[in-house]
Amino acid sequence: TLPLFFGGAKAGIGRLIVLRDIEKLREADLRMLSGYLSEPSDSTCLILIAGKIDKRKKYNNEIKSKSVYVNFYHLFENQIPGWLTAKVKEYGKAISTDAVRSLIAEVGSGLYSLNSEVEKLINFTGDRKTIEVKDVEQVLGYVKGSSVFDLQKAITFRDVKGALRILNALLNENAYKNQIFALSAIASRLRHLALIKTMLRQGVRGDGILSRLGLRPFYNRYLIEASANFTDIELAGGFSSVLDTDVEIKTGKKPFRLALEMLVMDICRKSTI
Repeated sequence: TLPLFFGGAKAGIGRLIVLRDIEKLREADLRMLSGYLSEPSDSTCLILIAGKIDKRKKYNNEIKSKSVYVNFYHLFENQIPGWLTAKVKEYGKAISTDAVRSLIAEVGSGLYSLNSEVEKLINFTGDRKTIEVKDVEQVLGYVKGSSVFDLQKAITFRDVKGALRILNALLNENAYKNQIFALSAIASRLRHLALIKTMLRQGVRGDGILSRLGLRPFYNRYLIEASANFTDIELAGGFSSVLDTDVEIKTGKKPFRLALEMLVMDICRKSTI
């Protein structure tokens, strides 16, 4: 519970209690909650948050009748452009019609995600008063036809801007599938670079290295020379970062997109050692 001041019939110092996902409560819990609402505490402001309510349950209807009920509907698709334009206007800027269309096409209609991208666009455009399509493409990192192989290549050359653009393009295309592919591809690329460096020290040369790794020479010859872009210490640190990122995503410590972006920046950053 959080202490706060709130107004009402009996304004004063009280507590705000937020109870989420009440649709998951058992019937006995709903009955208890309904009983409390018959004689609620004057010093407590109780907010109940639910998804879809089962109106067939007696106590759900009782709780609704004893509360101030507000339904937050999703905006219709044709309302999203107007919402976006108004949101940008709050920052004293305008956004072109084409930029609005591009932003919705890439991000979707989720207001949380759209708001997050708007904040990035506001910062990105600086003193400019109008957000254009090119701004959306640069901020979202939209790269048509990008694949995890493009991501691997950008990381190999420590191209942090390119890697982030490709990563975001992949996540915008299919967030769940590509977050798994991206993390696996990054780990695989670090492993290949480490093995290449080891084999070079052992005297193995050219396509013989790639054959041992099961890589097609035509597409991967650049890896042999590019392996010099990383030291052994940097590759070891990269492996450690991949493991930490995997744990952060699985435990929910960080949103997967942020965790992957930070991983890419960490690996591509030049070591000071």
